[in-house]
Amino acid sequence: MAARNYSIGSFTEKVVFLRPERKISATGAAETVFVEQASRLCEVQDRVANAETISDADAEMQTYSAVTWKVDGITTEWRAEYGGDRYFISRILNEERGISRYELKREDLCNE
Repeated sequence: MAARNYSIGSFTEKVVFLRPERKISATGAAETVFVEQASRLCEVQDRVANAETISDADAEMQTYSAVTWKVDGITTEWRAEYGGDRYFISRILNEERGISRYELKREDLCNE
């Protein structure tokens, strides 16, 4: 059995997983809203904080890895909320025994 780099005793940080719903307005415009589907206690591991300059803005990328029990039906179209911020789910890795790793990525553009 391969060594794992998480401990279920460290599942202490709350992450909310949001499922996309497509809604059509009375004018026929399509809109995607995200509704809470599941919340899990996770072990959140900080991956990398990169800073790049794009045009005249600084792009700060926050990347986390959230390890927890599998969320049924989840895809990379879903979003996750952690620490009051919303993240894209860039990758889903299934570990052993019902554990999954969700790679979360947030990108902000801010002029300074």
